[in-house]
Amino acid sequence: MKKTWHFYFQVTVLILSGLGIALYAFFFSGEGIFGAAPKNSGKNVTLINGEELESTKKLMTTPIDWITSSKHRLFLSEKYLYFPEKNEIKKEDGTVIVGAFPLGWLQKYDLPILDLSVATQDPDGDGFTNIMEYNSSNPEKGTNPIDPQSHPSYISALRVKALKTSKKEFKFTTVQKLEGEDVYSVMVDKEEDRRSFMKKKGEKIEGYEVLGYIPKKMIKKSPSTGSEEEVDVSELEVENKEFEIKTVFVQGETKNIPEIRATLVLALVDKVQDPINAERGKVFDLMGEKYRLLDSSGLGVKVKKIDSNEEFLIPNLTSDDLRLLPPKVEKK
Repeated sequence: MKKTWHFYFQVTVLILSGLGIALYAFFFSGEGIFGAAPKNSGKNVTLINGEELESTKKLMTTPIDWITSSKHRLFLSEKYLYFPEKNEIKKEDGTVIVGAFPLGWLQKYDLPILDLSVATQDPDGDGFTNIMEYNSSNPEKGTNPIDPQSHPSYISALRVKALKTSKKEFKFTTVQKLEGEDVYSVMVDKEEDRRSFMKKKGEKIEGYEVLGYIPKKMIKKSPSTGSEEEVDVSELEVENKEFEIKTVFVQGETKNIPEIRATLVLALVDKVQDPINAERGKVFDLMGEKYRLLDSSGLGVKVKKIDSNEEFLIPNLTSDDLRLLPPKVEKK
């Protein structure tokens, strides 16, 4: 028998009527179609924890990244860096070196990775460049380049701008008895000013305390006659505690111990500081810390920190340092 549209219409009306009766029983009578009250109906509502709802909402709006053991994110490519100067491509890694820094160190402080001048920048304005902050002796590998209260020690930025040495020669000539005690004669020649001193053990000659005397003889060949003869090479041991020098004056020989004067400056970015005039053996102040100038070499000068006895080599000022210094400091 062929079904007409009337047949389908009647079936649809019956189905909709049945659904209407079921919904009415559920919402208004509190009982299901078969008389049993469904769980969580209007008569037995379970309250939802507000904190749990908020936590769930946060998880839904900020989903966690899907990361594998190789730190590869789902649907995202791994990052690579291109180094044009070497024509190299390297996978992004915290340890890969960018310029003079590990990439991770630059990312940690949100420093510009692609800026070639990042090493000489001073984002926190404390006078220390990023490379100085990174190379500081802080146990955690560097100080914080974006915190002006966190910076390397000032001694690390100290440089020798000028160095002057003056002639000072000692010559131990004779020893003689005076009232039963040994008295030692020493000539001191300082910039054409010659003086003679006669001192006993425990006394000082131009800052050098006499510690002891060791008589010695040696057979040497005379350069004029070629014959062998006995020569007095007795030793006078002396010490200058300020210079931290303990040395020996050999009788008849000249000992050169020059005086040293150094002009020191802080090589900091745009920080004007008065130069420090330091003399050998004298104490000078550096930003509230005390140091003593000990000696000099072709590389710079050696100083010692008074409270800790740490020794530091202060290097000579370089052209790179001069680019950091303000013009006022350069002209002094």
